Amino acid sequence: MATCKANSCYTSTNYSYKDYCSYHQKCLSKLRNRYGYGYNFSNIQEIETFETYFNGNCGYVINYDSSSSYPYYIWIVVYEPAVKSIGERLSAIKYKCGYSSLSGASDKARRIKSKLQNNGFEDTPMIKVHPEAKNYEYFNSLISSPYVIQEDLYHKITEPDRYFKTLDIAKVDEGDYKHVGIYIGNDLVCHFTKKYKANRNCEHFANMIVYGINYSEQVKEKKGLIQVSRGLLDAFSPINNGKGSTIKLTNELKETEDKLG
Repeated sequence: MATCKANSCYTSTNYSYKDYCSYHQKCLSKLRNRYGYGYNFSNIQEIETFETYFNGNCGYVINYDSSSSYPYYIWIVVYEPAVKSIGERLSAIKYKCGYSSLSGASDKARRIKSKLQNNGFEDTPMIKVHPEAKNYEYFNSLISSPYVIQEDLYHKITEPDRYFKTLDIAKVDEGDYKHVGIYIGNDLVCHFTKKYKANRNCEHFANMIVYGINYSEQVKEKKGLIQVSRGLLDAFSPINNGKGSTIKLTNELKETEDKLG
């Protein structure tokens, strides 16, 4: 018998010719079934699974790509099993750059793991792995797959716990706008009751709580409507608190921290 090659795993593989225990074999099978065998997970050099405060099924994989000058790539993996009417979710996020040595990639992967396991709640987990965290980007390129998963529900929800997880953002179409709230479990939604405000609407509130971003996409989309309804030449200047179409995630988190304490 051999011991599983995954870091911090001392389980027997049951067969001498197998590199990983049954649990880690299943993990890799799910990855390859979801993303294909290909170059992404064809030559795995290191794997580790771990728990965080926001998810019990996280991990990283380091793969070797011989076609690259910096061949060692890190993939951060987050898995959520199917629960009630919520389907299984698996995201593999490729870290922004490769490394010339396995030791360099391994050191970085372990630092990312340590940050993701930080229980201080001072940072949104997404900022630890998002490649544009320190650069200006459009809101929709920050809040997008695989960092955020959006699903459309086209029927009336009578049992929210079957479709939402705690801290999911829920949007309800109200005709000319969408009312936005945060699901907090037990059929309860936390929301801001003001229907429409340029600087403090329900979407600002939800985005600040969940993402740490003081921003409303609806306000940007309705720029012309707000100008007309207010009848002010400078109506757009205070919208989204002076932000245009771009934001900087690190600045947003600091602003939210200052406002919410």
